Amino acid sequence: MLDAPRATSSDTPTEAGEAWCSDAWRAVGSDLSSHATLLLAVSGGPDSLAMLVGLAKLRDARLLASKLSVQTIDHGLRPESADEAKMVGEVCKELGVPFRATKLDRKPFARNAQDWARGQRYGALSRTASETQSVILTAHTADDQAETLLMRAARGTGCEGLASIRPQAKLQGAVVVRPFLDWSRAELHAVLDGTPWQPTQDPSNTDESYTRVRFRTWLADAPAPDGARGIVDGLAETAHIAGLENTALDHYALCLFDEVGGAYQGFVDGDLSLCDQPLVVQARFLRLVLGGVARMRSTSASDRNMAFGLGRMVALARRIANEPKGKWVGGGAVLEWWRGKGQDESKTQHLSAYAESGRAGFPQLAIEPGESGQWDDRFDVCNWTEKRLTVRAWQSGDPEPKLDRDGLSKRLLESLPVGESNGDVVATLQTGDLGGADKDACRESGTVFMAALPRELGQ
Repeated sequence: MLDAPRATSSDTPTEAGEAWCSDAWRAVGSDLSSHATLLLAVSGGPDSLAMLVGLAKLRDARLLASKLSVQTIDHGLRPESADEAKMVGEVCKELGVPFRATKLDRKPFARNAQDWARGQRYGALSRTASETQSVILTAHTADDQAETLLMRAARGTGCEGLASIRPQAKLQGAVVVRPFLDWSRAELHAVLDGTPWQPTQDPSNTDESYTRVRFRTWLADAPAPDGARGIVDGLAETAHIAGLENTALDHYALCLFDEVGGAYQGFVDGDLSLCDQPLVVQARFLRLVLGGVARMRSTSASDRNMAFGLGRMVALARRIANEPKGKWVGGGAVLEWWRGKGQDESKTQHLSAYAESGRAGFPQLAIEPGESGQWDDRFDVCNWTEKRLTVRAWQSGDPEPKLDRDGLSKRLLESLPVGESNGDVVATLQTGDLGGADKDACRESGTVFMAALPRELGQ
């Protein structure tokens, strides 16, 4: 149950809230109150400290019903970072907001330390969000949006890249909300005026060896466009429009994905008139297919992102249109296509996508009675029998999975799990193994439950 009710017209904000509580802040409080618990990512810099102070004031004014907590990630990249985390903890104590600091022990492996820090930061935040059932909040502003758009445009991109920072996204399993994307930095920082708290200043934010900082400097000196709107506002609006277009294209790609059954059983296999679709929709569909079946364990996220980039997917779509039969391998996934007998050779292809075994092949997993595990990071397996279960890849001679389609290739079947006990196969994938009642039925009957793990498609 929430500690404070949502504000009504009869509620009077506290005296501390009256001076700064604009309609924009009230709107933020109203929107965020739909989330029970908010985990604020606070570094101690001006943006995130302003977010913390502003939301704490909203809470005190009974204009925010959500519970607040703060996490600071100490990346260990600068000697001052420990003191900065301590400062955030002191501010949280004064504001009455629960606080935790996380020190990262690992050192950056990426060439770009900022990219490494971002990945590590979201990983730590997502673990805390999972523990506390929280939504993560970051203090990205319209200035960040403009910088990101320019960086991506300079590298070459479409509406997906121009959409830049999303108002809401799912990263590493956690929901991330960015409520200040329409605000300038100056508008957000104004909440700190008259408070005793001084934000920290990270010298990397002015270090022009970083691409983002160079674009930040360019934006500060850029001539204003005609009219009253500033360049940052214009670029932020461009990102917003691109985001709407990107969502529409993803919708059409997801419709195609569902048409071939999705990857809900760990593979894709079906007929589709792919060439009837616009090329960019074909490319997004292929990315969904390959991302839905790819092995996570043996392939890094950066390798998958590179393998499934839209430019490569466009090239693959063109291959499929021009080659009656073919095979593509990359990013831990395999795609085969061919045109069957009687099919319109100009339009309809049979697509078959599955996980790539790689040089080491698929693993074996032992699961004791009453326990569960994840096979190859792709399938959830629960052993409710009274015997030890060994989960391995399907092989010739094993019973075929009881699925809703026939004629699956041997190569595809070899990417799927079976459960073996005392030398006998006692479990295979079955149609309907998507959780819920099926999982409960397996528990009650003392059998094995086996299902593909859900993927964050389109993220």
